[in-house]
Amino acid sequence: MATASREILSEPATAAQLKDTQHMTLLLQDGAAFKSFFDKQVAYWGKVVRDNNIRA
Repeated sequence: MATASREILSEPATAAQLKDTQHMTLLLQDGAAFKSFFDKQVAYWGKVVRDNNIRA
């Protein structure tokens, strides 16, 4: 599934449409790179939530 998704998202027309309509810039990474990115984001935003006492 990851390979198929990467192939579709690598198509220039698809990438352009996502950029134009969703203001997305795609970073097509492998699972390990995504995990690293995700873990850093969780740590960063978790700190923001805790430091500002944000509650749901």
